[in-house]
Amino acid sequence: MVQIEYLPIVLTGIGITVSILYYTSVLRNANRTREAQLFMQMYNRFNDETKELDWLTAVQNPNIRTLDDFLEALEKDDNFKRTIVAFQSFYEGLGVLVKEGLLNIRYVALMWGGATRMFWDMLGPILPSLAEHWNYPRLWSETAYLCRELVKYMDKHPELAT
Repeated sequence: MVQIEYLPIVLTGIGITVSILYYTSVLRNANRTREAQLFMQMYNRFNDETKELDWLTAVQNPNIRTLDDFLEALEKDDNFKRTIVAFQSFYEGLGVLVKEGLLNIRYVALMWGGATRMFWDMLGPILPSLAEHWNYPRLWSETAYLCRELVKYMDKHPELAT
């Protein structure tokens, strides 16, 4: 049994423990809220940037197999060019958020898994050649990071296969 002179020490310890648990839950909730806000900002950005684009046709273009095919389509096909600019810009930003731990890769897999994989299937094989062609070694590096992480995540979660 606790002696009466130790009661203030015990109550202080309980109070500190409850405060720490409360503070931890508040922080966790704030982080989830921040993450949800970032997600919604990116969701709205994707919708705004791809509005009026036939992006599905652009990223599933069977004629894009090589760097030359890509460069030719970029030059001659306005929808392709606008889609590439929109996707690259969007994925660079999204890649930074995921890389820095500000947004969970699961959100990307759930919302943009299919579009991202299609884009990466087209872009991934030619990206090193494109970076060399444009003499830009870090060309779309955050996009590449995001796409590689997404592929790893989706391989670990086959229920998300697209």
